[in-house]
Amino acid sequence: MGVPFVIGYGSAGSFDASLPQGTQLVVRSALATDGTSKQYGVGPFKPDQGLQGLVPSASHVTAATAHAVYRETPELLDRWGNAGAQIVNMEAAPFYAAASTCGLRALWLGHVSDVLVGDWKDWHVDRRDMNDASTKNCLVVIRGAETALSSLHGVPPEDGSHER
Repeated sequence: MGVPFVIGYGSAGSFDASLPQGTQLVVRSALATDGTSKQYGVGPFKPDQGLQGLVPSASHVTAATAHAVYRETPELLDRWGNAGAQIVNMEAAPFYAAASTCGLRALWLGHVSDVLVGDWKDWHVDRRDMNDASTKNCLVVIRGAETALSSLHGVPPEDGSHER
C-alpha cells in the first residue's frame, strides 16, 4: 500500500474508576464485541508493539467496541469488564482488525471523554486540553515511527535533526 502505519484517534467512555475523564489512552488490545470485528476474527485485535511503545505516558488499556453511542447498558459494561475491557469506543477493534488484514502497522490512541460508572460524567465539557494532549501523543508516534523508518532505510529524518 505504501503506507508505513496508520493512527486511529478519538475518545472513549471509561467504565474503570481508575481512568477518569481526560486520561490519555493507547488501546493495547481490542475485544471483538461488535459485528464488524467478528467478520475479521475472534479477536482480541492488537496494535503494532513498536508504535505502542512510543507512548509510555498514556494508560495502555483494553477496549470493547460498541455499535452505537449511548447504548452501553450496565449489563454490557459488566460483560465487557469481565472480559477485561476498561473502555468502550466505536472503532478500536475494527480499526485494528482491518489494519491487520491489510498488513498495516496500527495504533489507536485518544482520551477518556466520559465516565460511565459512579457519578456519570458526560462528554459535554470543554475537551480542548484532552484533544491537545491526544494530538501531541499522535505527533510523538509519527516522529518516533519516522525516525525508526529512516534508520531502517538509511535516510535521515526530514525534520533536519540529522544536521544538528
